[in-house]
Amino acid sequence: YDCGNYIVDVIMNHEINAAREQGVVVKPDILVPHQLPIADEDLCSLLSNLMDNAIEAAAVSGKPDPHVNITIRPKQEYLFIHQENSVSDDIPASRRLSLETTKKDNRELHGIGTRIIRKIVDAYGGSVKYAMADGLMTTNVMVELRREEDK
Repeated sequence: YDCGNYIVDVIMNHEINAAREQGVVVKPDILVPHQLPIADEDLCSLLSNLMDNAIEAAAVSGKPDPHVNITIRPKQEYLFIHQENSVSDDIPASRRLSLETTKKDNRELHGIGTRIIRKIVDAYGGSVKYAMADGLMTTNVMVELRREEDK
């Protein structure tokens, strides 16, 4: 995958390959500048955790066409990320939206990704919202692109 932003390209190519190995199709729609005013490690952590969670949920969804769709676009002073992934109908939406892990093994080690996402979003004056409907989990992330010295 090549959107022109080196960090985003590296992360997305890694995640697309990981998804393919699990039988999940990733459909990226990404248009971002070559440089973003987000620290590389924050951008890497944000996208990796979003994608890892979505791919894992899609892989165990039991759906005939497990997939992850991700759109990333800057708009005005924000970077918007919209992600949809297949989810199992066996897990109630209320439990899924509580972001409580559904993993049975070593539960205290799970759920770290959503906390990392929240921490990064908060650091960049943004928001994250989760929704579930019609067998899809939707995540909407917004992070501010203005740097502190620009304010």
